[in-house]
Amino acid sequence: NIPMCFLLRAGAAWSPAIVSGDWWRLVSPIFLHANLFHIASNALLQLRFGFELERILGYCRFIALYLGAGAVGTLVSTMSDPTVVIVGASSASMGIVGACLSW
Repeated sequence: NIPMCFLLRAGAAWSPAIVSGDWWRLVSPIFLHANLFHIASNALLQLRFGFELERILGYCRFIALYLGAGAVGTLVSTMSDPTVVIVGASSASMGIVGACLSW
């Protein structure tokens, strides 16, 4: 497991930091993960659905979907519990899965 203090310095989402102006923390947690299982599960989901969706949408729209879903998921998570530090690409991955299911 990666220490929480490192994740916060690296850009993990945390409501007090976001409210005080660190808006970039809505996107940066997508690229941080808490442990090996966390990154592996996100990678497998993205590999399973991501290539096909990128082929359908194109590179630019796929990246917009991925970053947008990740940012919205981070925002909702930080609003639901302002005391939690958030990392991971699960919301971005779920955006990919949702787009695949709607296609």
